[in-house]
Amino acid sequence: MGQPIDASGNLDGLPFIGAPELGALLTGDHRFWACFVESWRRWGFGDPDDEGDVSLMDPMRQMTQRRAFRTRTGDAAGGPSPAARSRLTVSALASVAGSVGEILPGGASSGIEFMLIESTTWATGFCADGTVTNTSDEPVVWEVRESISGSITSIWNASYRVDGDEHIFFGIDWNEELPPFGSTTFGFCGSR
Repeated sequence: MGQPIDASGNLDGLPFIGAPELGALLTGDHRFWACFVESWRRWGFGDPDDEGDVSLMDPMRQMTQRRAFRTRTGDAAGGPSPAARSRLTVSALASVAGSVGEILPGGASSGIEFMLIESTTWATGFCADGTVTNTSDEPVVWEVRESISGSITSIWNASYRVDGDEHIFFGIDWNEELPPFGSTTFGFCGSR
């Protein structure tokens, strides 16, 4: 047959035994996420020597720190979650849904993942880019909530209304309904 495999090792002075412990050490280290993003940039742009577009790299690095980036909820029938290798309970699923996107009355954003990144900032204002993704296998009319520090002065590819301290963003004629696993982007600028 074969020889036994020694799955133990040492990463920066921290011992591990097996892939799960190594994975835990790697994902807990910010350098891993920076390397992960850089490796995808190299693959995507096909240029191993270029540092890449800094305005693109920072949001990509921030994305890897979001809980939704590292948390999977299994299939629609509540099947196993590849990230945890176990079924999520209803309360755990509700917790994940809460971190991925606000579930509005009537489930308007059920199956929606929303990411908003402030792409440009200056002393008296800012611009932000939002990405809305339908994570379900059914078409969905999207609506997302976010607290915005400042006043929106211009918006494109979406519309909004204010509800207390939150802004509710929703699609316009051509992007209000997202197909299964489809996504759309919108942006806005504001003053502070």
